[in-house]
Amino acid sequence: MRGQPSGGRQLTTLSQKKKPYKDRPLGGLADALVKAGLAEPAPAPAARRADAPPASLQSVREAIRAHAELVRGGRRWYFVARDERVLFLDVSEAATKLLAEGRAGIVENVAGGAEEHVLVTSREALALALSLDPELVRFWNGRDH
Repeated sequence: MRGQPSGGRQLTTLSQKKKPYKDRPLGGLADALVKAGLAEPAPAPAARRADAPPASLQSVREAIRAHAELVRGGRRWYFVARDERVLFLDVSEAATKLLAEGRAGIVENVAGGAEEHVLVTSREALALALSLDPELVRFWNGRDH
């Protein structure tokens, strides 16, 4: 049959590929459980932090400046930037463990400096940045804890 690849796969158009990840329809187990009535949908991020006092940009800058770590090492830790580029930080083995366990995160460096993204080792600083602008926190395994 013309226009279809062998194996019955559908062709993906260029406009489908360019659609930002956050705008793509979700699939998977979580959505299937919600559709089947076996689970509640996750609350919106704003609803999770409704009781938190609003943070100022200055307080977030100070927190990031105080807790930013410039660690260099032999491991690459990949994350997605705000503009959907996949970037990485070269981090040490110890920093890798902190990131994996949710005791550190990667944030956009609003404190100023040469680095565009920094490793932050304070859960309080990460939560503060998250409350100001969730897009500032580019990676954190402790978001839902």
